[in-house]
Amino acid sequence: MVYLKTLEIKGFKSFADYTRLEFGPGITAIVGPNGSGKSNICDAIRWVLGEQSVKSLRGAKMEDVIFSGSEGRKALGMAEVILTFDNSSGILPLDFSEVTVTRRVYRSGDSEFMINKTACRLKDIQDLFCDTGLGREAFAIIGQGQVDAVLSSRPEERRALFEEAAGIVRYRNRKQEAVRKLESTEASLVRLQDIMGELENNLIPLKEEADKARCCLDLQDRLRQWEIKLAANDLTQLSEKKAEWEKLAKGLEAGLEEQELVYSKAGQELKQLKSSLEKYDKEKEAAQSYLHQLENDLARSEGQMALEREKIGGAGEQAKKIENEIILSQRKLMETEEQLNHLSQQLQGLVQDLDRQGKAVENLEKVMESHDDENRERERLAEELKSRLFDLEQNLALIKNQLLALDFQKKNWHHRQGKLQEEVSREEERSAHLRESYRQLTLILVEKEKELAQILAAKEAMAEKRARLEEARRKLQQSLEQANERRRLLASRLQVLEELALSYEGYGAVVRNLLRNSSLRASFPGIIGVVGELIKVPPPFEKALEIALGGAIQNIVTLKEEDARAAIQWLKDNRAGRATFLPLTNLRPKRLDKRLEGLLAETGVVGLAQELADIDPSYRIVLEHLLGGIIVVEDLDRGLYIARKSRFSVKLVTLAGEVLYPGGSLTGGDYKKEGPGLLGRSREMAQLRRRLAEAQSAYDSLNQQVKELEDKVNGMIGEENDLTESASRLEIELYSLRQEQVKKRQQLQEEESSNGRLTWEKEQLEEEWAHLAAEEKKLRRQLEDLEAERVQLSRQLTEKRDQMQSFQERKRSLEQDLLAAKLELTALLERKQSLDSSLGYYRQTYEDLLNQRRKLQEELSLWKERKDLAQKRLLSLQNTWEGLLAEKKQAEEKKQKLMETLARQKEQYEVLEEETHSRKKTVEETRNKLQQIFMKKARLEAEWENAVQRLQEKFGLLPEMVQEEFLDSGSRQKAEEEVRRLEEEIEALGPVNLGAVGEYDRLYQRYRFLQEQHQDLEEAKAGLFQVIREMEEIMSEKFLATFFAVQEAFQEIFSVLFGGGKSSLELTEKENILETGIEIIAQPPGKKMQNLSLLSGGERALTAIALLFAFLRVKPSPFCVLDEIESNLDESNVDRFTELLKEFSNRTQFILISHRQGTMEVADALYGVTMEQSSISRLVSVKMVGTANRAV
Repeated sequence: MVYLKTLEIKGFKSFADYTRLEFGPGITAIVGPNGSGKSNICDAIRWVLGEQSVKSLRGAKMEDVIFSGSEGRKALGMAEVILTFDNSSGILPLDFSEVTVTRRVYRSGDSEFMINKTACRLKDIQDLFCDTGLGREAFAIIGQGQVDAVLSSRPEERRALFEEAAGIVRYRNRKQEAVRKLESTEASLVRLQDIMGELENNLIPLKEEADKARCCLDLQDRLRQWEIKLAANDLTQLSEKKAEWEKLAKGLEAGLEEQELVYSKAGQELKQLKSSLEKYDKEKEAAQSYLHQLENDLARSEGQMALEREKIGGAGEQAKKIENEIILSQRKLMETEEQLNHLSQQLQGLVQDLDRQGKAVENLEKVMESHDDENRERERLAEELKSRLFDLEQNLALIKNQLLALDFQKKNWHHRQGKLQEEVSREEERSAHLRESYRQLTLILVEKEKELAQILAAKEAMAEKRARLEEARRKLQQSLEQANERRRLLASRLQVLEELALSYEGYGAVVRNLLRNSSLRASFPGIIGVVGELIKVPPPFEKALEIALGGAIQNIVTLKEEDARAAIQWLKDNRAGRATFLPLTNLRPKRLDKRLEGLLAETGVVGLAQELADIDPSYRIVLEHLLGGIIVVEDLDRGLYIARKSRFSVKLVTLAGEVLYPGGSLTGGDYKKEGPGLLGRSREMAQLRRRLAEAQSAYDSLNQQVKELEDKVNGMIGEENDLTESASRLEIELYSLRQEQVKKRQQLQEEESSNGRLTWEKEQLEEEWAHLAAEEKKLRRQLEDLEAERVQLSRQLTEKRDQMQSFQERKRSLEQDLLAAKLELTALLERKQSLDSSLGYYRQTYEDLLNQRRKLQEELSLWKERKDLAQKRLLSLQNTWEGLLAEKKQAEEKKQKLMETLARQKEQYEVLEEETHSRKKTVEETRNKLQQIFMKKARLEAEWENAVQRLQEKFGLLPEMVQEEFLDSGSRQKAEEEVRRLEEEIEALGPVNLGAVGEYDRLYQRYRFLQEQHQDLEEAKAGLFQVIREMEEIMSEKFLATFFAVQEAFQEIFSVLFGGGKSSLELTEKENILETGIEIIAQPPGKKMQNLSLLSGGERALTAIALLFAFLRVKPSPFCVLDEIESNLDESNVDRFTELLKEFSNRTQFILISHRQGTMEVADALYGVTMEQSSISRLVSVKMVGTANRAV
């Protein structure tokens, strides 16, 4: 069998130093005082076997298992635990006789796991011990406080123990893995179906486009043959015309030479005459320039004279203005002087009033001082009377206090006497009272027992209500799972569409290559996007407009022609295929013929296609170019009617997708496309996002309801626990009431022995009364004498206080007069201060006005000097002006003579120029004729070269590769008609995606591949269903077999531990074996069947131990770690427990953490744990020699 050989610990919790424990078969006990770290050994074993719950390890986070330091020791950075197993029996699925499992954790949060020093995963360790009795849910390791948890846990939680015992945990894990794979497979199927549906939607129109492209290619080939024949005919005709024009040009060149010689001689004579004209013209210009200069000088002189006249006028006006200001300033000086005299007189009178009021204040202060001296003497006499009266009052109070003390002693005497009489009466009544108390206690006991029964009934009702709530929670949980499935399907569909949109699925390979690659697209910033993603169409019109666009839906829109050329060049360079580009600068809108606009008002017409779609206003030309002139109608019947009415001259599209082309051809039939196409993809994604948000909201709402029900269930569990506690409190209270009855009987016996003491106390009270009466008489006589003296002193003190009150009133009157006088004095001072301030202001104003008058007088003198200077400059300017006027007259006479000579020379020049012009015209006409011949010849050569170039570019042929064609007018017209017919047929096809043939083949191959994948996934899904069914059958069979075996063992061991009684295990859901919980029924000897929560702590511990050993009997574990599970047992039950340990130790290795003597006695080895240093555990061990010996 497998057993634990060694445990090595370093840095784990309180074991800071390396610690090694060796275990042998049998029983090993670990002992030590509380808080020494014994339970950390149990936690270490649990942790290394794969425990992930930090709470189960009594911590808050995983780093808490690392030694955290102490006063004299630093914290460590790593914790390590190593377990070594003897695997001679090969139970562990490894080909090693010894297996070592290691687990480490670092403060950084990193962890390491090893099996036989080979790195592995935590899951590998968990799988190693799965179904061996040592798994995560195993019963082999029971920590401190977990014994009661087995009984307190919910029935569904206990199931894990039975699964571990049945060995079906591995099957459950495999089933869960199969379920996860099934969910993944179903998700893949949904995504695959979405992709296939999208491909089906794209294949149908793409097939139409491919057929259309094949037809177009055939028409283009026939068109090419006719165009080659026409091009050959054009070349032949152009060659003949070139020869004729060359012959005509040679004759004209000979006549041109003679005409140019005559023209040259006439030109020489004209040149000489022109030179003479230029000489006279320059002299005339010089005279004109000099005359113009004189006119400018005259104008400038006149301007300066006008300026000086303005200065003279301005200086006079300014001087007059300053004289007026001087007069105004003189008037203000006189007014200010008058105000100063008036204020000085007011100030003189105010100073006299201030002197008079100051004397009045001084007299009142002297009267106040005399009055205060008289009042102080009266206050002194009143204080002496008050002091004598106070002493007398003290003596009176002392005597009254003595009398009060006597009264208190008398009252106390009466009270003691009455109390003594009452006590005697009470002693006589106490026996009757105690008997009545006993009777009342009996009644209370009966009521408490009834209350206990009610609490137990309420608890049972609470349990039933909780079961109903749990059922409601289960149904809500199912709804929550359904909502989650809806949310998952919507998210999956949205993800598929987003992936299709990002990868441009449904578009041609060229479009995908250009637009899907972000780095490649960045190199073509002028590419705006593909037509299919730029256009937004309402759902009712999507099919019609997608058919109307046809292959143009994959056209690429660019900003400028250069952007399209760059992209085309890249496609050529990389041999990446062909695409159609729509440069916004080149596009021209297509319009509906105005004669056909009346058709839009016909019944059944939906509207113009370009108006039914939406696009960014900047790209509106794209819609007008692709959809301009196309009319959308409701159905084929209306379409045919409108087509006939337009004489088949307009393209029509029905909402169902039929197309009526100009010329009368129709396209239609079954349209199997399901779901939105390229135009509706973004709309469906928006709808899916909205539906996903709604599904998320529904999911959150259901999730909240589930949490609320769970909170209610947990609350009811808390209420059940409260009821249990209430029942326990009532039992304790009943015990206390019975003890109180015993105390009452003892009190009755004590009261009967106290009567003798009461008689002696009565005699002592009578002697004390006589002494108190004599003392009271003496004190009352002294009190009467002191009261008479107090009345006389009080009368004298009252008289003095009345006199003082009268003087106080007189003092208040004087104080008011003094205050009024001081206020008036203050007002006079403030007025004086105001007058001083006004005087200062007016004095300063007077000085400022004097300064201002002086400055104005100075400025007046300055302006008069400026006026005199300006008059002198004006006289000088008038003299200069008269001299310039005389010079101007002489210059005008000279200019007139030059103009007359120049006129004669011009007449001679014009005659000679006309003769020369005539000869020049003859030369130019000859040259023009020759030039026209050369141009016609060049144009013919250019046409011939263009024809050759077109032949090369369009058809890849050279002139010598085509046969000369001579077509008469009838044959050429027939050929041109054939070309036009073929071009019209190609035009009638509309936009054609020539790459559709290859794209259709590629998509069809992918669709076939996805069909095969879909079939594979369906087969995998069926296989997973079969695996899950087989797993469930095996799990159900093993679980039931183990359950009945454990039930039988539990009943037997329960009877052994309790010495009788009944117990049972029951399934909560017999119809659902794979999810059922397990209820524990326990009835100790001498008690009725009751809830587990009502059992005592020892009974609950024994019940849990019975269940543990039942598991060990059915599925023996290699070893078992028990941490103080017998702490609640008494000595007799500990003995029963140890007997079971000895019985089972033959098959299971036990490691016990305990401090019970009986447990230690059965151990084969003892380890002691101490904590000599703060927070650091240390190990000591002693081997046991037989169970009858003690540790030494």
